[in-house]
Amino acid sequence: MVRHKNKKAFIKTITIFFTFILCSCASMKVKKEGTGVYKKYTFDEVWNASLSALKELEYFVWQQDKGISLPAFSEKKGIIQARKEKKTLLQVRDPKLFITIKQEGDKILVYCQAIQEGQFYDYGLSSKSIKKFLESLDKNLKK
Repeated sequence: MVRHKNKKAFIKTITIFFTFILCSCASMKVKKEGTGVYKKYTFDEVWNASLSALKELEYFVWQQDKGISLPAFSEKKGIIQARKEKKTLLQVRDPKLFITIKQEGDKILVYCQAIQEGQFYDYGLSSKSIKKFLESLDKNLKK
């Protein structure tokens, strides 16, 4: 057994170490981003195709706000937030998707952020989720 001359300093060091570990675990987050640009479609077409894409990918839309449109500036903006339910106890949870759809002039921009909370590493799930969403969105727009 190792004996320490200064037990208080040792205990303080161990306490600081474990506090640091616990605090860093509480704020773990992995964030990835992706963007799609669409010129041949209206804001409403992209909005509806986005909701259909999320449904196809089995995401639950837990918040959506189509926002306001400003006709004088020909701009519209809306947000969609979605997540998948965890199916088993040991399964790694898919990331939450935060999607912003914005009309700027004649083009529609789709910003997608995937946020994986509670993990240092997401095993590529965030990037895959964004890629799958944008592919499904493209497929739904071409229908």
